[in-house]
Amino acid sequence: MDKINLVKLEMIKKGIFLILIAICLILIGMNTINAATYTIDNSTKVITISKMIEGKIPLINNKTIANGDTVKFKAGKYYNIRLNVKKQITLTTTKNSKNKVIFIGNYTKDTQLHHFISSEGSDESFEIMDNKTPFIDNSNCIAIDINSNKVKIIGITLNNYYIGISGKTDNSYISKNYLFKNIIGISVNGNKNIFKFNNLMRSSLSVNGNKNNISHNHVKHDFIGASGKNNLISYNNVSYYYLGIHINGTKNTVRRNIAKHNTFGLVINGNKNLVRFNKLYNNSCGIDISGNKNNVKFNKLKEIIHN
Repeated sequence: MDKINLVKLEMIKKGIFLILIAICLILIGMNTINAATYTIDNSTKVITISKMIEGKIPLINNKTIANGDTVKFKAGKYYNIRLNVKKQITLTTTKNSKNKVIFIGNYTKDTQLHHFISSEGSDESFEIMDNKTPFIDNSNCIAIDINSNKVKIIGITLNNYYIGISGKTDNSYISKNYLFKNIIGISVNGNKNIFKFNNLMRSSLSVNGNKNNISHNHVKHDFIGASGKNNLISYNNVSYYYLGIHINGTKNTVRRNIAKHNTFGLVINGNKNLVRFNKLYNNSCGIDISGNKNNVKFNKLKEIIHN
């Protein structure tokens, strides 16, 4: 093949490459254009909201929920709401409703006792009382059940559910939510999810999977748990419970967390985990480690390390 033909072939290849890039940009633009934002307030029945989010009925103008859509909740209390998320959507609040959107469940399987370590160090419990209000659809008292990837949940308060946020998902973003007095706050299976800046009171945060980012969360009277490998657990603050942070797996990074006033500040089960620069104060046991080749350095604690 002569030099001229080689040049022509190279130009054709470049042209095809540019066409493919243009097609990709057009498709991305179409998805952006098609994405819609919906606003919901608590005058709408919760069963109707649930069906809208699940895609069983339209939200507005005969449009059903679709990938890329955003649903914004106005300030108010949404009693006994349960959302089954099956699309790649964002659930958040309107601009003026920060910390004012409250999902209130009614977990009433008898009276539940949830143990924690009090500020005085004693083992106590609180009750979630049965007020005899039926939960919609006789569900398992899960506020938000995620059954899709790339879901965002931002700025919502969840109270008195068996599980606040649950599901199986990858590449989702759960941030700036406030969960209090739930038996389980967040329980998610999946990979490459981000859990940041959540505030949990008497609600646990538990993640099972790989390459998840669990950072800057504040948990009081409950614990953070992570199982899997290559997870990042950093800058969390956990206090006043039997167990502060529990890591089970391999090659996880646990750094710059604060665990205080727990029975066990930090428990590591597994191999080749990196545990550095954590502050563990006033726990009965600072760090409890089992496994091989864990790298534990530069942690500040008053208690004994058990190997």
